[in-house]
Amino acid sequence: MVFINFEYSAKFFPVCKLTGNPLREQMKKKISLKQAHKFFNFKKKKKVLLIMGGSQGAQKINQAFEKVIPVLDKYNIIWLVGMNNYHLYKRYQRRTNIRIFKYLKEMNYALKTADLAVSRAGAMSISELSFFGLPALFIPLEQASDNHQYINADIIVKLGGGEIIEEKLLNDKRLFKKIEDMTSRRSVLLKYKKKIFGFHHKESEKEIVEEIYNQLKGPEQCQK
Repeated sequence: MVFINFEYSAKFFPVCKLTGNPLREQMKKKISLKQAHKFFNFKKKKKVLLIMGGSQGAQKINQAFEKVIPVLDKYNIIWLVGMNNYHLYKRYQRRTNIRIFKYLKEMNYALKTADLAVSRAGAMSISELSFFGLPALFIPLEQASDNHQYINADIIVKLGGGEIIEEKLLNDKRLFKKIEDMTSRRSVLLKYKKKIFGFHHKESEKEIVEEIYNQLKGPEQCQK
């Protein structure tokens, strides 16, 4: 039995079940918006952008984002640059509206306080984003096997929970325009939030454990 996060994955596995990805307990720990804001200690109240490219950072995202920093003063920014990239961008920590991290263990605080994420489109990232109802501007990894990150992102976009910029088309002007378009109106942002939250599988852990017990009784065909 294979547990999957996207319906399209079913065609690759003869025996599977759509359960979503289980999240670690810290990610699901309940925190208030006030606690999340306090954690980052921004001086002024503004919309919050979360820039993340996985634990290693995403160099192409970092490079494009650096170019738009001068025109993003109206945002507070949480920027996860990756362990190997910190020395390239740490100088931006001097700005009162930017928090730079090599790696952030307390991702639940970032996901809770952010209004929009600029993100890769790995399965776990999408699971975490949907849990918090955080819309994303996806920049899928172009070299991902079978273009699976683009396929993941496209599913969320078709649901209405985000937008895509293909990595080969990424530049500072396109990035800035997408960020502005997605955050300029509160009603639009709330719609994105609602749609991506609808992708979240509420009881992944429970469904997986129950199915393991069921499979001990005898295998079943793929369930969507």
